[in-house]
Amino acid sequence: WGVPEAVRDFALHTGDYPRGIGFLEERYRLAGRPTLDISNFRAAACLAHLLQVAGHRERAEQLLLELPGAIDATIPLHGTVYALRAKAAAQLLMGDRGAALATLQRSFESGDFVQWWYTLEHDPLWRPLQQDAAFKAIASQVRARVEIERAALDQARRDGRLVARGSAAREAKGTESAK
Repeated sequence: WGVPEAVRDFALHTGDYPRGIGFLEERYRLAGRPTLDISNFRAAACLAHLLQVAGHRERAEQLLLELPGAIDATIPLHGTVYALRAKAAAQLLMGDRGAALATLQRSFESGDFVQWWYTLEHDPLWRPLQQDAAFKAIASQVRARVEIERAALDQARRDGRLVARGSAAREAKGTESAK
């Protein structure tokens, strides 16, 4: 999880766009006129971002024009996890901020919270929108949902329905040794 984003972020940070582009093209079969599907649409959005920054605007645009339809075609069979978020990224890269924010909202409303924190807090594509009112509203809704889920998880651990792991286990041990 997160390899396309990590490669893109590294390339953006170092300026080594050719290396990032080459890796994404090879690893995810995105060179030339690729077939876009569930196995590579996330990487295609990252590749398009790098292509734009590297000045390959025509190729980025071609990829971005094909990406939303390819993503939509996967949803009936595979669901919306990662799909709508990748579509929102493509829309943002195409300059359609309103559609991108609406699709991002729908991605979270559909229950796709995988790596929510990266999208909202660290993704360089979304970072410029972090002060946008619509983005802030989405982030607030997501964080509220995450807190509800965390509270339910904590309660399940307290009730003994789930085994405490990680920091929850360390906290439980500290509580037991204090008794």
